[in-house]
Amino acid sequence: MFELYKFFVGRVVVKSTHNKIILNEIRKNGFFVISSYWSEEKCTTVIKEIDMLLKTQKKYIHPASKSDLRLFGAENISSHISAFCNDKFIVDLASSFSKEGVKTAFTMAAKLPFSFENLGSGEGWHRDNHFEQFKAIIYLSDVDEDNGPFQIVRNSHRLFAKFFALYLSKSKYMNYRYSENDIKAITSSDNNIQTLLGKAGTLILVDTSAIHRGKPIKRGVRYSLTNYMFPVPRIDKALFKQFSPIIGYSEKNYEP
Repeated sequence: MFELYKFFVGRVVVKSTHNKIILNEIRKNGFFVISSYWSEEKCTTVIKEIDMLLKTQKKYIHPASKSDLRLFGAENISSHISAFCNDKFIVDLASSFSKEGVKTAFTMAAKLPFSFENLGSGEGWHRDNHFEQFKAIIYLSDVDEDNGPFQIVRNSHRLFAKFFALYLSKSKYMNYRYSENDIKAITSSDNNIQTLLGKAGTLILVDTSAIHRGKPIKRGVRYSLTNYMFPVPRIDKALFKQFSPIIGYSEKNYEP
């Protein structure tokens, strides 16, 4: 806990004027949503590419996920996905948010089909990190309440909320996953849970140190892309070994 305190309270605040409104909203609420960031036509094209990749790159489908089909490093196969991976607006925003140089290590292409007793994308409520973690997610298909929308516990990215969640859920220090009972203890009501719906092309910018999940899908199929973004020093061979992206780690492609 003292490490968390030092990280959040002891950091040097670096002023930035880049996209102040968006950055302030992410810091305040944990997320920001931009509608129609991509056209419906581009989304349809990328969906076809993902279906093709899932057929031709089966060995790269990540085994850890039970509910959705995940391909890390899809930018190495698709020029459209590569454009999202290297989107300057998103990368610059992530760097401003993190107050240091940030790059997209790889982009995850995901297909979430309905199945009985699925836990949703991400396999339930969790944090990606206890420290700030910036991600960019784009819906490639229309997402309503039944299509596995992204959900986030309001304000759970804040320092006090992280300590409070540990106390209320009786979790071990630096726990990353939360049961439904934990979420009931942490949230006073369903009003504390924000469900992010959107048409194809909707962009979600989020601090995934907040508690979040993909809501269990009830019908249809959800397609999305997610940029896994890290400070440059953290992009190394160990990170690529963990996620096993398509083509794999390359010093040439990922040097600062």
